[in-house]
Amino acid sequence: MVWIIDNLVEVVSLFIGVAGNDPVAPLLLLASVGVLTVALGVFGVSAAGGILSVLAGN
Repeated sequence: MVWIIDNLVEVVSLFIGVAGNDPVAPLLLLASVGVLTVALGVFGVSAAGGILSVLAGN
């Protein structure tokens, strides 16, 4: 069975390993996390708006 805590610990250790190799790598990783977060946020708001629009009858 896979536990979310184990996955989070592994992601953090991989992030530290990758970010420690190159001075630009942490900036690129953080920028990619930011872009992914914004994209998921826009998708979530759009999906919630669509669901609420259907429920409101518009």
